[in-house]
Amino acid sequence: PRSNKILHYTYDPNHPNSLSYPSVRGIYEDKNGILWVGGYAGLNRIDRETGRFTHYSVNDSNGHELSTDLIYTIIGDPQYEDILWIGSEGNGLYRFNKKTGQAIHYLETTRVPKIPGVEYILSNNKVFDLYLDSARVLWIATDKGLDRMVLNEKNDSEPTVTEITHYTHDTGDDKSISQNNVRVIFADREGYIWIGTESNGLNRYARETGQFTRFRHDPYRNHSLSNNRIKAIYEDRKGRLWIGTSGGGLNRFNRTTETFSYYTEEDGLANNVVYGILEDNQGNLWLSTNMGLSRFSPATGEFRNYAVEDGLQSNEFNTGSHFKSQGGELFFGGINGLNAFFPDSISDDPYIPPVVITDFRIFNESVPVGEMPDGRTLLQSHISESNDVGLSYKDDVISFEFAALSYAVPDKNKYAYKLEGFDEDWVYTDVAHRIATYTRLEPGDYVFRVIGANHDGTWNKDGASVHLSIAPPPWQTWWAYTLYVLLFLSTTASLYFRQVNKLKKEKIQQQKTIAHLQEVDVLRTATLESREKYQNLFEQSRHAIFFCTQEGEFLDVNQSFLDLFGYTRDEITRLDAGTLFVDSEARTGLFRELEQEGSIADFELQLFNRNKQEMVCLFSATLMRDKKGTITGYQVIINDITARKRTEATLAEKTIYLDNILRSATEYAIVTTDLNFHITYCNPMAEKLHGYTVKDVLGEKVREILIGEKTTPERFEQTIQKILLHGEYRSTVEKETNDGIRYIDLRVSGIFDTHGVLVGFASFARDITEQKGAQEKFARQLIESQEEERKRIAGELHDSLGQDLLVIKNLALIGLEPTSNMDDAQTNLKKISDNASEAIEEVRKISRNLRPYHLDQLGLSKALESTLDNFSRLFPVRFVYTLDNIDNIFAPGLEIHIFRIIQESLNNIVKHAEANKAVVSAEKTKSHIVFTIKDDGKGMNLAHHKSALPQALGFGLSGMSQRARILGGELDLQSTPGQGTTITLKIPSPEVKHEG
Repeated sequence: PRSNKILHYTYDPNHPNSLSYPSVRGIYEDKNGILWVGGYAGLNRIDRETGRFTHYSVNDSNGHELSTDLIYTIIGDPQYEDILWIGSEGNGLYRFNKKTGQAIHYLETTRVPKIPGVEYILSNNKVFDLYLDSARVLWIATDKGLDRMVLNEKNDSEPTVTEITHYTHDTGDDKSISQNNVRVIFADREGYIWIGTESNGLNRYARETGQFTRFRHDPYRNHSLSNNRIKAIYEDRKGRLWIGTSGGGLNRFNRTTETFSYYTEEDGLANNVVYGILEDNQGNLWLSTNMGLSRFSPATGEFRNYAVEDGLQSNEFNTGSHFKSQGGELFFGGINGLNAFFPDSISDDPYIPPVVITDFRIFNESVPVGEMPDGRTLLQSHISESNDVGLSYKDDVISFEFAALSYAVPDKNKYAYKLEGFDEDWVYTDVAHRIATYTRLEPGDYVFRVIGANHDGTWNKDGASVHLSIAPPPWQTWWAYTLYVLLFLSTTASLYFRQVNKLKKEKIQQQKTIAHLQEVDVLRTATLESREKYQNLFEQSRHAIFFCTQEGEFLDVNQSFLDLFGYTRDEITRLDAGTLFVDSEARTGLFRELEQEGSIADFELQLFNRNKQEMVCLFSATLMRDKKGTITGYQVIINDITARKRTEATLAEKTIYLDNILRSATEYAIVTTDLNFHITYCNPMAEKLHGYTVKDVLGEKVREILIGEKTTPERFEQTIQKILLHGEYRSTVEKETNDGIRYIDLRVSGIFDTHGVLVGFASFARDITEQKGAQEKFARQLIESQEEERKRIAGELHDSLGQDLLVIKNLALIGLEPTSNMDDAQTNLKKISDNASEAIEEVRKISRNLRPYHLDQLGLSKALESTLDNFSRLFPVRFVYTLDNIDNIFAPGLEIHIFRIIQESLNNIVKHAEANKAVVSAEKTKSHIVFTIKDDGKGMNLAHHKSALPQALGFGLSGMSQRARILGGELDLQSTPGQGTTITLKIPSPEVKHEG
């Protein structure tokens, strides 16, 4: 159903009808409205009508044939409605059947015998983009070149490959593709194929010539491509070609001049990394970026940006994760799911926010309603309700604070203000700067106006206003000027002749005084101009700030300065800045450098507070100048870092202490990483065990060091998931070294900060090769010794005791011949014969148990069949078996271990399982021999019986497991109460078969 808002499909591990992974890559909607979404945990099928999600992954049990979870790109096939083409990150290309769930898998190692001159079907298993053009050519972007796969027309039941071409970079041919790392493909209406690369620009492929034309960034050309990292290519309805780059914003290609123009953050684009480009039905372009979604109008050049507050999955989207449906719905995927929306349903908020003046200040002090401390009354009501304010000439610094009453997304409200009679243009500002400050206004009338807009740019152009009237000082009124004239004339007339000489002297003195006053006025003007420039910083900063003259006289300080140094404002007026410095020579050199350089930033030095306690501070300063450029003083910012320096010293001591402990750990190799798996620390034992030096790996992303072995991205991701789920990962891994295979006992756990937030990983590895070798050697010798002893006992029981008992039987039979008076003897002899027969049978039974002679005589397959037949005959359990011929595969010394494991499994069934039926199979594959023993007995709860398993299973699971390890195989036990037990023995096939 059509929605009038931005929909968000996300990952919820507790909800089956959600995405299987938060980060989304491939997106495709088929003709039936089914949405197909790929990411890093397989393929998702979303029925948007029912809300049902179907997950296809390597670990599910749906019977499909996808063998990867890293789905990067998905496209449909117009001629085969049931077919999807899927590109994976590291596992090649799939042709997936939506109905059957089956897939045809193409790899870089997949040979193509039917196509002459082509050895492999793919250049590389990393497939980043797919494009199926109208000529039935599937273009494939890989990490080692561009592949061209020609498909058949729809005359078969499924698409087939008829032609393969590989395009790779040739350093000697400038008409070849510019780079093998291909990331994006697009075919335009003129028939050109456009290819974007990872870091070497844009390519245009001409089918007629088979040649590539390269377009790259040239810093010496104004109209070249803005960035060589290409993320997206799109042609709009007017045939304009648009290119999204990683860092260079949005580019537009001019086909006539073959030049580029571009739009960046300075033009209003949300971010200069553009991941995807789609056009809506009104001709607007929608751009997914690294800082939200941008709607761009090519006609006006205007941008409208959307962020997570507007319903986006996150501000960060993913490369290639975008799709437009036939109905005009747009889809964009990112790191936290998928957004879907109809652009014509997304409208701006029409609400016009009221604008009010919330505060009026004089010298940064709010003006109250009613009488002020100086006895004046400026406001009869709150400033928001006042129309006129009358000020004195002494009110040199005034401020207005204002607000727009829009609460949808208040952080995005905007403002503009002007003081009519002073400002020529509107001053535009945002939520963070809602204060307008004016200093030293000339006497007269002014009107302060402010307007505001909501987060969607809907302006209240009426806004709010207030009239200001600033009275002149008494000496500037009309009657004052009249009095000046009269006094001047009378004084001049009466004293002209008598005071000529005196007036000359006074005139000279007056000139000196005027010059001095001018200097004072210049300094005051410079100070006030500087104060205007830094007013917001000065009023709101938590840093200690002061202004002083070149001689060190304090002009002004903020409250943070007083709090830091412990002075009052009255005390500061009697001091100079030099009293703050511990080292007077350092002070002199510091201000000399300041006057030479113009500014100083974060200079570390020691200062005194009021109690003469030394503080370590960061000293930053700039020069204050008048309009002529003359230095009039200094503006200084001070940050107290005393506590930080103490903490750093303590931390350094603890770090050295901890490092010494870790270095002394000669048994364990310790490695730590950050969340991106970059190595942050490894001790000397880790260098020795892994063969790397700290210099080689520090800051590098070396996965095999963290988990102790080389691994695939899928295996590594599974390992990390286990760590996140269980807190740690433990394993014994094999590591190839120059000295052969080494066995490593490994434990990997998460590193958490004081708030319980995961910040990295730690690996603890210990070489247990010698220990494991000694254990396995001892176990092997013990078992071999036991077998030899059993064989010897079997021979003795069969050949000696058996023969002796046979003689007893024969003698007893002779005694049974008819004679006179032999009744009692006959009875006794009969008992001897019976007992002897039982002893013989028991001896033979013991002999078979100690060493199955039929294993040597018949071979492993027949020996197992004989044993199974005997069990069926002797016990009330029906044994059904299917055994491949496994004779002469294993050495005789290994066959006995297989026989004992099967024999012990059968004993456990008849003793403990209470089963009616058991199925035994031996299956021979190319790589393994797999034995399966499954019964329909009572089963068991493995979690509750784990500690008692060896005793519960007779011979013991530990003994069976030990034999499996000697065979180099794996023994697996699965059991559920009421559903029976299954034992699986999986043994690798020997590389060299042993002949009997």
